[in-house]
Amino acid sequence: MKRLKQIFKRAVIVLLSIASVLVLIVAFLNWRASRKVEARLAPLREAGKPIAIEDLQPSSIPDEQNAAKAVEPYSAALESFNRQLAEATHSLETNTQGIAGYILVAKGVAKEFPRLNDALRTAAAMPVYQPELDYSLDPSSFMDQVLNQPVSPRTIVRALYEHGLMSLAEGKPDDAAEDAIAILNWSQLIAKQPLVVNQLVSTACYSQGVKLAAKCLYADGTSPDMRASLMRTCSNESAMLANHSIAIDTERAFGIASFDSFPGSRWMWLLGELVAYLDVMAEFQSIAVHPTGLAPNEPNNPSIFARLTWPAIQQSIVALRRQQALSRATLILAASQGADDTAPSSLIDPFDGSEMRVKPVGDSIAVYSVGADLVDDGGSIEDGRDIGIAP
Repeated sequence: MKRLKQIFKRAVIVLLSIASVLVLIVAFLNWRASRKVEARLAPLREAGKPIAIEDLQPSSIPDEQNAAKAVEPYSAALESFNRQLAEATHSLETNTQGIAGYILVAKGVAKEFPRLNDALRTAAAMPVYQPELDYSLDPSSFMDQVLNQPVSPRTIVRALYEHGLMSLAEGKPDDAAEDAIAILNWSQLIAKQPLVVNQLVSTACYSQGVKLAAKCLYADGTSPDMRASLMRTCSNESAMLANHSIAIDTERAFGIASFDSFPGSRWMWLLGELVAYLDVMAEFQSIAVHPTGLAPNEPNNPSIFARLTWPAIQQSIVALRRQQALSRATLILAASQGADDTAPSSLIDPFDGSEMRVKPVGDSIAVYSVGADLVDDGGSIEDGRDIGIAP
């Protein structure tokens, strides 16, 4: 019996020793993983980059400088427009019918809410679009409020676009050009909002603005001054790159907060995943500053989280290249028309590095990029296979 107790005691001592060693090993591995995370976070802190959702909170500004406050009184008018547009779209079958239906909606809204369009233009010229967001929320709740804002920026842009179509139909191309400029300015305001989802919304709005701007350039009667204003607003690629950087910076802060919300976020496996995620975000920022090209279809890193987030972040590069392609297409069209003596007659396709394509269409031209599939589909712009503008 005494011998059995001695064996048991020794076994306990051995097990405790093994447990102690394992604890030390795990502690060391966690410490090493934490050091790797800190090695990536320290440069971000030094550069003043956000690393938490709370860091995304902007400084307060007066209401009279805030585009979000300026459009609040028109939320009912925008809801009415959205409802009428949805009803009109549901009953239309062809593109020609669609344009006529949209113009009809725009006329009805202009009659019902005569101050709406001027208010949306005025708000577009304000320095900041700052909706009320609660930056103390957990990541999931924060994303929900970003996606579900009281006044949808895309509705604002649609209202301006349909008003622009109405103005063109009424023979007022300069008035339509003002709507196009307002849409492009709204795109800039939205792009400065946090998370990649806002960059994608901004790109959709920019595409609408360029589409209307192109219609104004193709139309007769747009004044030289208004054409010049359109070109200045369309062609700011440095702002596009800066806005993409904002999207990645804020998305990274959101991702870090998401990691911190996981149970066991300080354990070595999740810390390793966080390191991989931070490396992926840095990779995307390096790809964006290249003059051309897209991100690979999947990361080289085996990280689970990196692979899950890769497709969404990959679209941010596609969105940036899309904006660049549309901007360059508009500049080439302006040069071909003699509207801008400084505009180049040829530019590089941001998707594949070849020259932007120019295709004769009647007495004008279509200008396009190969788009994300990197295949020249002959100027197939309407279905989105190629990216550009056409009469």
